[in-house]
Amino acid sequence: MFTQSSDTEYRDQEGSAYHFPLSIPNARKIQPGDRFVYYRPGNSEQGRYFFGHGEIDQVVPGSSDDATAIIRNYVQFKSPVPRLALGSELRRSTQHSISPIDKPAYDELLRLGMTERSPVDNWLYVLTASGPAARAHYAETIAKPVDRDRLRQFISDTDLPPDVNELRAWGALAGPRNTVVWQQMKLGDWVITYWNRKYHEAMQVLAKFDNQELAASLWGRDTSSGETWRYMYLLGPPHSIDIDADRVTDWLPSSYQGFTRISEARVQRVVERFGGIRAFIDSHLGTDFLGEAKAKPYLTLTFPEQVDRVHQFLGGRGYVIAVEDLANFITCLRVKPFVILAGVSGIGKSRLVRLFGDAIGARCEVIPVQPNWTDNADLFGYVDPARQVFVPGRCTVALREAESLGTQPFLLCLDEMNLAHVEYYFADFLSVLESRRLDDLDRVVTDDLLGNLRAQLGAERRDQKEAWPPLPFPNNAFVIGTVNMDETTHPFSRKVLDRANTIELTNMSLATVLGGKQAPVNTNFDWEYLLPAAVSLSDVYDTDKAFFDSLIAELTEINSVLEPLNQHFAYRVRDEICLYCYYAQELPTYLPQSKAIDYQILQKILPRLHGSTEATRRALSMLYERFTPGTNAISVDRFDLPIALDEVPTARYPMSARKVALMLDRFQSDGFTSFWF
Repeated sequence: MFTQSSDTEYRDQEGSAYHFPLSIPNARKIQPGDRFVYYRPGNSEQGRYFFGHGEIDQVVPGSSDDATAIIRNYVQFKSPVPRLALGSELRRSTQHSISPIDKPAYDELLRLGMTERSPVDNWLYVLTASGPAARAHYAETIAKPVDRDRLRQFISDTDLPPDVNELRAWGALAGPRNTVVWQQMKLGDWVITYWNRKYHEAMQVLAKFDNQELAASLWGRDTSSGETWRYMYLLGPPHSIDIDADRVTDWLPSSYQGFTRISEARVQRVVERFGGIRAFIDSHLGTDFLGEAKAKPYLTLTFPEQVDRVHQFLGGRGYVIAVEDLANFITCLRVKPFVILAGVSGIGKSRLVRLFGDAIGARCEVIPVQPNWTDNADLFGYVDPARQVFVPGRCTVALREAESLGTQPFLLCLDEMNLAHVEYYFADFLSVLESRRLDDLDRVVTDDLLGNLRAQLGAERRDQKEAWPPLPFPNNAFVIGTVNMDETTHPFSRKVLDRANTIELTNMSLATVLGGKQAPVNTNFDWEYLLPAAVSLSDVYDTDKAFFDSLIAELTEINSVLEPLNQHFAYRVRDEICLYCYYAQELPTYLPQSKAIDYQILQKILPRLHGSTEATRRALSMLYERFTPGTNAISVDRFDLPIALDEVPTARYPMSARKVALMLDRFQSDGFTSFWF
């Protein structure tokens, strides 16, 4: 496979010659007589496709570091083939400019490319009845059909499908995403139902309309906003599917966030392979075609059961951690792939990263941070100004490896990351982290981590740009920093604290000694649970407005206490706390709502607080009183720590109350306090 991008066309003649540097992977494997397909990369999935094929006549050496393949028998495809046309193995091949692909994949690309594209008459949508309220509505208007007479109270009979007396009804709240998806829907399209990582039924769209009155009569209105599922559509009889989502990831996404229209690239591939959406559904979403040879890679376990297995695995390796703290760590990774582990030296911060990686089948790379790092050269690399050559750093090499792993998770541990100023050497990463967004396939994408470095390469060094193409942060990668807070390290700025959950590992007992090495535990951990369904509150707010509004009200009260100190937080922290509590609902035994909020106050809000003014003491006192209603520890002129520690177990937020109590006591004795001791 030859990648032909805008950076390579300057030396190429499509169908005649392909120029390439010998330094890139697979370049020296090219031989006369080899066959190839052309691949075009793009900024979005719609712009990534295969567009032609041919043979290599000869390979002509250029200078010492490049060559040109002379092409013969070149044929342009009749229909460009989307990158998603084949499975994940081929998609991973597109990460390099030149990649070997197997003969069956090559033949299939030629078959698709030399076939006139089939027209797409119907599209495919996914209805996600994921929350309790949605599941109740599902039971009321889909599992139990709606009588035509009830619909005619609000809609003219001529607007209803003829000769159908019972219909299934569904709808969506008004919102930028829902509105666009609903407007694209047309009669004859298909809707499949999805929840708990499983497809259940398929139904065809028979009618659609915007009708608030009918929607309110069927499902009621939101008690706070008064909104209802006004963007309605009526569905025909259901076709049972009952297929686990992980069995059909060759055709459909692995997870969804709300009302979703399957992308054009995926639908086109389904139409090419099956002839149409109905045939795809009749084949049980392609599983009949795939047969039973593709065994499930793991036993089916619920997410809480998988967390239990990981906890058992860590215990079997001699690592002591409360299962609630492990659930917190995993949930933090879901919110954002950047977590900071703090704690006294020797408590096992970097060991947790390594063992967790072993438990979930991840590749783990540990990079010790050096105190002399003042820029990103050691971590991400630099451009040698004399030779105009890019010299990669360890983080760049590691993330390239993560990118090549594809479906295997990758943990990058920055050990002792605050021995140097994090803001100096990690600024590019922190910036790119904030570019996270959902693309058309609901995957998280980012800007280029190497963008600033690649920009330093001169226009004449396009070979270097091709050898080091853009590097968005891989979806399977997670960065975990370990820190000590003492006189040898640097404190964190709000820029860093705002962008990470800071987990302080403090729970330990020197009397705890586990027995000898135990038999290993097979965790069967499905790491895709770590993939986020959202990157901002707006992505999920419509799914449960009452839940989020209640949470935001609590955060607003806390923020009002911090605002006079100018240590209040903004939208980024609000969104990440809301997403954490949203994900925590999947682990209710370990992270009930009050405990989830407690963890987030402790990890996202309190680490920002420090000061020596009376306003600082007053704000901490107000926080303690809010966390511990009816406290007896605070008097006019004194804070009583022993009384406070006795009160903490019954506080609203025990962990946060304890931390604030210790901060108040330090202020009382030293005239200054901070989260870090």
